[in-house]
Amino acid sequence: MSERPAAPTGSWRTHEARTAPSRTSDRRAAVPGRPSSGGRRARGTPTGGRGQYGNPDPNSAHAGTRVYGYNLSGDYEGYLAETHLTSQPFSCAGMSGVKLRFWRWLGVEQPLYDHAYVRISTNGTTWTTVWQNAATIEDNAWTLVEYDISAIADGQDKVYLRFTMGATDGAWNYCGWNIDDLEVSAYKCELNPDADADDIPDAIDNCPLVYNPGQEDTDSNGVGDACCCAGFKGNMDCGADGLVTMTDLTVLIDHLYIGLAPICCPATAMLDGDALITMSDLTLMIDNLYITLTPLPACP
Repeated sequence: MSERPAAPTGSWRTHEARTAPSRTSDRRAAVPGRPSSGGRRARGTPTGGRGQYGNPDPNSAHAGTRVYGYNLSGDYEGYLAETHLTSQPFSCAGMSGVKLRFWRWLGVEQPLYDHAYVRISTNGTTWTTVWQNAATIEDNAWTLVEYDISAIADGQDKVYLRFTMGATDGAWNYCGWNIDDLEVSAYKCELNPDADADDIPDAIDNCPLVYNPGQEDTDSNGVGDACCCAGFKGNMDCGADGLVTMTDLTVLIDHLYIGLAPICCPATAMLDGDALITMSDLTLMIDNLYITLTPLPACP
């Protein structure tokens, strides 16, 4: 029996793929730099060559003139060891929902014999397979593919992509990888702190440290009613001295039963803990001033 021929070194003939611009709004693109390969690089355009089995290479790029691919003038070799096209590292720090998207023209025999892979790494050493051929693939047109790589890439300072051709057996050679318009995209959410968890960002919350989803502001002064209370409740007249006196009681009685005048800071009149101003609050006020002198509750 004759010996199996040694695997040829082979090389990616890498050409600069056209990359899409960064997406707008809250979705940002992180595009890898020029890749490195396992052997000699060459520049050119796909030629529509070979196609011993399946379909030949494309005769033009998906867009522009250049693509990445393995042997753009023909098929991959028999007995080809794994041969890689590896991106330079790029950052996905602060990003989530990272996805890989590119246009593919691929010819490869079923994985019992030949193999094509897409892999990802965060250190350039340990690689995770994102995709591999599960059957024979015979693309005859540019095909858009997208893979979710968020489980590995989200928040990582360094991410590497790798396209692998091989290993292959000794027969039935196909056109191999052709790749164009590669894009890595992700959501980059700007930080919008919400200290009181009322779904109103602190930057626009009229009372950022007190839960007030309704953003009530009775006197329209830009300070939310929930925030106008300072120290202890009961300061109905919003006096600068912060004292609770007969004047404050008069304001509350007037609000409830006489002129129904608005209170400058409704939060300071809600003595019993609910969001309403009622007889219950008046009772507590009287009790504080003239009966048991029970302290009034603190402001939020």
